[in-house]
Amino acid sequence: MSSQTARSVSLALVGGVAAMLFFRFGLLIWAGFVAWAILAGAGDDSSALQKTIAGTIFGAVMAWGAFMLNTLVEVPAEGWLWVPRIGVSVAITLLILGVATRASMLSYLPASLAGYAALFGAMATAIAGQSDASILNSPHLHNPLINVVISMVGGALFASASNRVAGSLTKQ
Repeated sequence: MSSQTARSVSLALVGGVAAMLFFRFGLLIWAGFVAWAILAGAGDDSSALQKTIAGTIFGAVMAWGAFMLNTLVEVPAEGWLWVPRIGVSVAITLLILGVATRASMLSYLPASLAGYAALFGAMATAIAGQSDASILNSPHLHNPLINVVISMVGGALFASASNRVAGSLTKQ
């Protein structure tokens, strides 16, 4: 089988299994596929997998930190002061995220930015209609940080498995 066909078959098989498991356990399949894409961009070796997992987790934690920092200063929701407050929180955490790329394990910036963005996406749906950010501190799968981290690590692992299956299907 050609490498293109093997990759397509592997993508379909492993992606289908991933979708069934993610939906069954309430994980975010879109976050898993984002991590899958990050791994595809980083390469297919153990270093790329480690950097993808570490970066997406770190990015999600930094975004969680931005939300937590944002809640430290009380302002009325109907006022305009929440706009600069979230901007400052994001700026601080993105500065930390950028500086952290000096560490080898966090050096692949797209992974960290994807984790950061995924948490913001999950937060947008999780806190809709809620008046507080208590969901951020809850130790369950409905906590966006926990769900994003598990989903992105799972996506990276499924991507790695897909690459191994494709390799075994390719003509030698």
